[in-house]
Amino acid sequence: MRMNPRIVCAWLLVWAAGPTMAQESQTAEERSISLEEALERTLSDNPELVAAGYQVEVMKGREQQAGFAPNPELTIAVEDIAGSGTYERVDRAESTVSLAWIFERGVRQRRMDAASAGVSLAAMEAELLRVDAAAETARRFLRVLEAQSLADISAESVQLAEDTVAAVERRVEAGRAPQADLQRARANLASARLDLHDVEYESQAARMRLAAQWGATSPGFRRVAADPLDLPDPEPYPQLLARLEQNPELVRYLSQERLDEAQVQ
Repeated sequence: MRMNPRIVCAWLLVWAAGPTMAQESQTAEERSISLEEALERTLSDNPELVAAGYQVEVMKGREQQAGFAPNPELTIAVEDIAGSGTYERVDRAESTVSLAWIFERGVRQRRMDAASAGVSLAAMEAELLRVDAAAETARRFLRVLEAQSLADISAESVQLAEDTVAAVERRVEAGRAPQADLQRARANLASARLDLHDVEYESQAARMRLAAQWGATSPGFRRVAADPLDLPDPEPYPQLLARLEQNPELVRYLSQERLDEAQVQ
């Protein structure tokens, strides 16, 4: 029986690429992610931030359109087209052509000011969304770190329970411990394994919630790279107080006030 050479080549390619693709997928699942990378992916791919960027572009388009002069209006009127007697023909009809345009008297500038204020407000709202998205990403990252640490502790507990069961089994076989001690050790091992299963499930759910910040349907990473005991030093109080003037909520309030004034004008 002869086989088509193209089919044979295709099967060889699939067979050769299979282990490589599986290895790449496993590597992606086993990799770790840092907080900086999580924030970067959120700020670039978060669906709400992408939509906010489009909204800013829309407002910029309205600002550009507000700077255009209104188009003149051309009107054509035809009268006596369906008369009678000497006026029954079309060449007896009267036609009137008029061209009209609006004297703005500063209206365009005020319209441009309102559109410019709308752009500033949309940009500030987008910046607020960026701050909120970054803060939420940091919270979810810490939740993954917490679940990851609990999983590590639970895995150590399972290992300790397994060593205990092995030691008690040797003592029972040697007749130096009762059978009840072995049953108790095995019960403790089963309880430790259940705890490990629960925290691993919580860790997986936390990774899914973190990956959702940048629109991913699967985490693509196994662990987060951070030390829960390595806390940053707090900034001095005067420096934190000085930052209040740059608070996005305050800037947004000022932008909204400017937009309201421009619309009233």
